[in-house]
Amino acid sequence: ALALATHRVVVKRPRKAPCIDGPKPGYALDGKSSRYDIYPRKALKPKAVEPAPDL
Repeated sequence: ALALATHRVVVKRPRKAPCIDGPKPGYALDGKSSRYDIYPRKALKPKAVEPAPDL
């Protein structure tokens, strides 16, 4: 998956499970029963925010 991903790979794992073999995740999001290991490939470009029109 890492070879094909353009921006990131997210792996859902049991919360207390060890990380999968290979590179370490860039960061992880922990929940009550699950953990999401995130492997970033490149940063996303921020979307330009237009000002709200005056009412």
